[in-house]
Amino acid sequence: MKLSPEAIIAKPKLNGYLLKLLPQDDKSQYLQQAGFTLENWQDLEKALRGKTLSKLPHQQKAIAMVTSI
Repeated sequence: MKLSPEAIIAKPKLNGYLLKLLPQDDKSQYLQQAGFTLENWQDLEKALRGKTLSKLPHQQKAIAMVTSI
């Protein structure tokens, strides 16, 4: 799945949910393995938009998992 360039991705969705350690349904540890953290949440946003998706398989897998939510 690829996001439209016009899609709005709320900052709290990235740094308050996807990249924040949660007691249930946590995705942050999985995304951290792919190199995405609270400190570089903008990189995750770019990757979700397909602008800077790395060729590394673990990053591609992480993005595929997040976009299927």
